Amino acid sequence: MKDIDFTIVAKYLAGEASEAEQHAVDTWRVSNEKEFRRLSELWTAGGARSAVTDVTFDKAAAWEKTVARLDGEMRNPKSSSSPPRVRQLRYWTMRVAAVLLVIAGTAYLIWSPTTPLDAALRVTAAPGEAPAVLPDGSRVTLREGAALQYRTDFAEERSLVLEGTAFFEVAEDESSPFRIRTDDLRVTVIGTTFYVDAEQSVVGVVSGVVRVEELDGGTDTLRAGQMIRYGRDANGLVGIEPLEQNDLFWKTGVLSFADRPLGEVLTTLREAYGVRIDFDATGSESCRYTGRLKEASADVVLDQLAITLGLKVTEAGPGHFVVLDADCD
Repeated sequence: MKDIDFTIVAKYLAGEASEAEQHAVDTWRVSNEKEFRRLSELWTAGGARSAVTDVTFDKAAAWEKTVARLDGEMRNPKSSSSPPRVRQLRYWTMRVAAVLLVIAGTAYLIWSPTTPLDAALRVTAAPGEAPAVLPDGSRVTLREGAALQYRTDFAEERSLVLEGTAFFEVAEDESSPFRIRTDDLRVTVIGTTFYVDAEQSVVGVVSGVVRVEELDGGTDTLRAGQMIRYGRDANGLVGIEPLEQNDLFWKTGVLSFADRPLGEVLTTLREAYGVRIDFDATGSESCRYTGRLKEASADVVLDQLAITLGLKVTEAGPGHFVVLDADCD
């Protein structure tokens, strides 16, 4: 098989190729029609998946070997309908990334030691990215910087590995539990909505029931409105707590407070927006805040807070704010 830039093939399949690129693919197809059909099938199978990073394309021999292995597995995946045409240019880049990752075969999953480690898909998301739809119909919203990996036979064995934070809306299937693994925990569900922070080892449940297991055996069951943490110092699960809705700010864009001290509010803003906020708590004991903050930038939110509580907020530099005059008497 003659070499060809498979990004051009992806553009061709998406209808975004230039006239010269269309000619190049048509010429290549004359002697490589079988390979073109297989690439088209993989392209279709990858259409519901989100962006993939850290991918390099192996040469033609690797393509032939990998496609031969994956052809049967990926021919009929369960996936959602194709995304709207208006975002097609963006999605063809996502699709080709997914296809190239399958070709390269660089990602891996560890769940069941008895299951062969076939090629796997690694899914990541850029800021504002729409939820990824997994082959079983489950939806995953990844926080920026997060990633998950799952095998190409995911619809049969619903297991994945998570890095970072993600919100899951799991398609119900009592015959096939949905399993997530992080460095510290295993999470098992049937059908529910919940989030997992793999870095902080936190699991929170919005609806349904989730079983959380330590890798060395400890187990707890969470219900809607509950969360649990794995304490690395304690080397075990820490007690169940009420779900903290502000932990989902990265997904909802909303922070809610009910008669909370100003210091606690500012700490939440620091963590939510990733900014530095200097604040002298002296004399602020009576400053408490009740309300909802929903804005895209920290400076606007701080201005709203300043107006409500009579504060003075100055910007000392990019991403650096100083809160003054915190006397709410």
